[in-house]
Amino acid sequence: MGTAAVPSYATAAGEMVEVVAPATLQVGYSFQAIYYGTTFTVTVPAGGVKERERMIVPFEQPQTVASYPSEWTPLTTSQRDKNDDDTAPPMGRFKDGLCDCLTFGPCHPSFWNACCFVQILMAQIMTRLK
Repeated sequence: MGTAAVPSYATAAGEMVEVVAPATLQVGYSFQAIYYGTTFTVTVPAGGVKERERMIVPFEQPQTVASYPSEWTPLTTSQRDKNDDDTAPPMGRFKDGLCDCLTFGPCHPSFWNACCFVQILMAQIMTRLK
């Protein structure tokens, strides 16, 4: 759950809001705050903060992520066939074919990681999922 933020003032760079620190935090620590129903990330400024200390931070509107209706699943509907948008992910089928692992040639690192160094490939995937 995020910490509530209240309006403070606006600058040329954007709106500044006042946030109360939920705990004693060091410089660079990030936490979630809520401003008019919008959750955004707050990074602790230089000097750190103590619990319940007020700080003024810039409010940056979070980037929105395209969402798909919950009733669409990869195996129910092929929406890509209905849309002319080439950037939409395929629904109902795989994006790549069985032998597309060689699309970039036999010397591509992903091909060798998948064939011989599975642990390295899994570590790369786990790092991206963090």
